[in-house]
Order: sequence, then C-alpha cells, then structure tokens
Amino acid sequence: DGEVFFEVQKKKKVFTATGNLSQIQVLGTSFMIRSRKDENKDEVYVTSGKVSVTSIPKGNNPVLLVPDQKCSVDFSGIH
Repeated sequence: DGEVFFEVQKKKKVFTATGNLSQIQVLGTSFMIRSRKDENKDEVYVTSGKVSVTSIPKGNNPVLLVPDQKCSVDFSGIH
C-alpha cells in the first residue's frame, strides 16, 4: 500500500513495477503509482517517457500511457 514515484534510466532491460492490481513495464521514464488495497484500485500517472499498464485481475491487453496521461486499474479493468 502506498504511493511511489520512479525515475527509470533508459536501458535495454525492461523495468517492471507491480501494484496491487496492475503491472507496469517501463523503459526510460518517470511515473507515479498509487496503490491502496482499501481503495481497491491502482492509479498510474506518467510524467515522461512511456509505460505499459496491464490489469492483473483481468489480464487484458496493456494500455500505453505517454506524458500527462493517467489511468486507474480496478477489478473490472483499466479506465
């Protein structure tokens, strides 16, 4: 549970961060994850670069986010 801000340097290896309900794959970016079990959702916000967000419960196709985009992930999927 909590909130974290990452600044990931560009490398050939993909960096993966996991929230309660989401998996985020990044390559050279800055982004924030807010993940709290009591709210039953994860929130992802990108400040630079790109991230790919996948819903763990739904396992649906990933959503690509670019700077100034955000999404929420809950048990019904990605919004």
